[in-house]
Amino acid sequence: MKKLHLSASFTRFLKKLNPVPPVGGLSVGDTALRFLLLEEGSITKHVSLRLPEGIIERGRVKDRVAFGAALRELRGLIAKGRTPLHIIFSLPPGLVYVQPFSLPVLQDEKLAEAAMLNLQMISPLDFNLAYAGYERLGENALGIDMLGVFVEKEIVNEFSEVLEETGFAIAAIEFPALAVARLSRYDNVLEGERAYIMANIEIDGLSLMILRKFGLYFHHFQSWDEVREESGGGELDKDMLVSHVRREIHKLMNFYGTRWGGSISEVVLASGELGAGFENNLASDIGIPVRSLSVPDFAVPGPGWFPVLGSALRGVVPRSEDVSVSLTDAPVDIQYREARIRHFVTLWRRVAVTVSVFILLLFVVADSFLARTNASMQTAMNTGTSVAEINEARTLEEKAKEFNGLVKLFELTKPTGPNWDIAIQHILFLAGPDIHFERMHWVGYGVTMDGIAESNDAVIAFKRKLTEDPTLEKVFLPITEVKDNPDGTVSFTTTFNVKS
Repeated sequence: MKKLHLSASFTRFLKKLNPVPPVGGLSVGDTALRFLLLEEGSITKHVSLRLPEGIIERGRVKDRVAFGAALRELRGLIAKGRTPLHIIFSLPPGLVYVQPFSLPVLQDEKLAEAAMLNLQMISPLDFNLAYAGYERLGENALGIDMLGVFVEKEIVNEFSEVLEETGFAIAAIEFPALAVARLSRYDNVLEGERAYIMANIEIDGLSLMILRKFGLYFHHFQSWDEVREESGGGELDKDMLVSHVRREIHKLMNFYGTRWGGSISEVVLASGELGAGFENNLASDIGIPVRSLSVPDFAVPGPGWFPVLGSALRGVVPRSEDVSVSLTDAPVDIQYREARIRHFVTLWRRVAVTVSVFILLLFVVADSFLARTNASMQTAMNTGTSVAEINEARTLEEKAKEFNGLVKLFELTKPTGPNWDIAIQHILFLAGPDIHFERMHWVGYGVTMDGIAESNDAVIAFKRKLTEDPTLEKVFLPITEVKDNPDGTVSFTTTFNVKS
C-alpha cells in the first residue's frame, strides 16, 4: 500500500510539472474555420472565422500564406500566449475515401497485420502516397466489421505544416463524417441496433453516411459545384437541391438493401441554414421517418457545428484510450506524447536559462566584492600598515566571508531594490528567442544591457515591448546605433529603469 501511495504521489507531482492540456476540435472547410473545446462535460469555448473565397477550394489549400494568416487570427481569438493549442483536426469534407471490409476473428497482433494487408489491397490511392488507417466497427456472424480510411499524404502534410507553424499541436487527424458518427454514440442520440442514413447539408456540399451499430459503414461527399455541373451548369434553387438530396437518399437506401440486407430505419439531417426546411420536404417522398439531429446536452451555435463537436468529444478521451483512426504516420498516443514532450522541454529550458542567469549574476557580484577587498588588503600590507589597520583588514576579510555566505542565502532574503530575479525573468520573456544578452549591468534601479538580435526587426520589436511595459521607464535604445555583425546578426545597447 505504501508503494502505491508513493507512486500516486509521484504521478501527481509529474502532472503538476507538465499538466495535461485540454484537447479541442478544429474543423476546416472552404468557407469557415471552427474551434470548439469541451471541459468537464460542457462547451467552454467555441470560435469561428469565415474564410475569404479562394483560400480553400474543394478542400485543398490554394493560398497557403492567407490560410496561415487566418489560422493565426483564429489562434489569437481562442487564447493568448505562445503555448501550443492541442487539437483533433478534422479535414475538409470530400478528401477522404472510406471502404468497409470484414476479417475473421483473430488475436490483436494478427488482426492488425491482416487489416493492413486488406488496406493495401482495397486502397483507391497509390498506397505509398497515402495515409491509411482502419477502425473496428463491430462483429457479425462471420467475423469482424472494419472501416478502411484513405487520404493523400500531400494534402494532410500541407495542413499539418501550416497548423504547427501557427501554434496548433495536432493530437489526431480525422474527417467530418467520422466526427458526426461519434455523436450517434453519445447519450442515445441514435439506437445502436438500427440502421440510419445521416445527411449533412452544408455550404460546402452534401455529405451522406450510413450508420449501423453506431459505426460509419459508408460515406460519400458531393460538392455543390459537382451537383451544378451534373445539372448543366445553371444556378441551383431550393427545389433542385431538395430533389437532388431525395434522389441520392433513394440510391443509398437501395444500396444498403443490396449490400447488407434489411432496410434503413430513419433519415437524420445534420444540416445548417442551407438545409432548413428539408425535413418536411423529404419526409413526404422517402417513405421512412425523417428528423433533424439533436444533441440536447450541448448547446452548439448551429447544426454546422456538429462535426467539430464530434472532434471535441474525441479530445476528451485520454489519448492512451483513443482507438479511432488517425490519418498520420504515428499512432494517436505517440503524436500527443511527442507534442507534450516538446512543450515540457521548451518550458523547463526557459526556467533553466533564467535560473542560470540569476546564479551567474550572484557570482559576478560576489567576485567583484571579494576582488576589491583583496586589493585593499594587499595595498595595506605592502605599505607597512599599523596593527590597527591590519586588524581592520582582518575584520574586512571576515565581513567578506560573511557576505559570501549571505550571497548563498540570497534567495531567502528580500532586497531593498527591485526583485532582480523576477525582473530578469520578465526581461528575458520580453526578449523572446530572437534576442540574446552578452552583458547586464545595473546601478540602483537603472539597467544597461548589451545584446545580439537576429535582425533589425527583432530589435525594433524588443524596443516596443520595453517601451510599452508598465514596469519599466526611461527606455533608451537608439536604432541608429544598431551595428551589423559578420554572421548576419546585429548588436545593440539599451538602458532603462525598473520602476520601484
